[in-house]
Amino acid sequence: MINLKIHYSFHNTTTPPHEISHHLMSYCELTLVLDGHMEYYVDGVHTALETGDAIFIPPKHFRSRPAANTPCNYISFNFKTDDEINLPIYIKSIVNNESLLIVNLFDKITGHFYSDNNEKIAHLLSCLILLLEDRVRTGKFSPLTQKIISHINKNLTSKITLASISRMTHFSAVYCDTVFGREVGQPIIDFLITKRIEQAKKLLMDQTIPLQKLSELVGFEDYNYFSRVFKKRVGMPPSTYRKIMLNV
Repeated sequence: MINLKIHYSFHNTTTPPHEISHHLMSYCELTLVLDGHMEYYVDGVHTALETGDAIFIPPKHFRSRPAANTPCNYISFNFKTDDEINLPIYIKSIVNNESLLIVNLFDKITGHFYSDNNEKIAHLLSCLILLLEDRVRTGKFSPLTQKIISHINKNLTSKITLASISRMTHFSAVYCDTVFGREVGQPIIDFLITKRIEQAKKLLMDQTIPLQKLSELVGFEDYNYFSRVFKKRVGMPPSTYRKIMLNV
């Protein structure tokens, strides 16, 4: 997770974007355009944002925004962080269904006056940034690697082998693994296991899911094998991980 502190957050749905005067940024801004059009100037460079685009402005950049005449549905976060954020200033067509789910959660949280609203929003924003970073990173991959990643993400519970990847892509298993490893930094099967362990960690937070069933939900047919792999990757078996995370 990214450690950050919310300075300001706002989801506008009905009014035109207001003017922001030219000034030097002392914090970060992340704005997503959900529907409509808006414009920015960053260090004097004009950027036009359309539906699905986003803009990320780090500190020490000059920012301004002209007033608009038409309504725009957009969400903005101003925040401070010491963590590195790997996003370009202009991000085209980045908003997807996962981003919109986070926006919906933001609306639900801000619809109530929780004493820790900013803390909750900070967690949501951290997740959103990680999602955007992942999309930016995978967008730089070749179509072959993107296809393999998409296939893995959609079929985590299914049996996936280099042979099945080869059949799906119509390239040899060796070629797929070579291209994927060069671009992603790890072989296909290692990437697959990493994704399954990440999903297992999330499911372990639900105490109602039996461990045997959980292993099947993340694509491991044999629980004992799953437990060994989990312990090797995480440093403890899944049962211990669940007890520690849930304090049981």
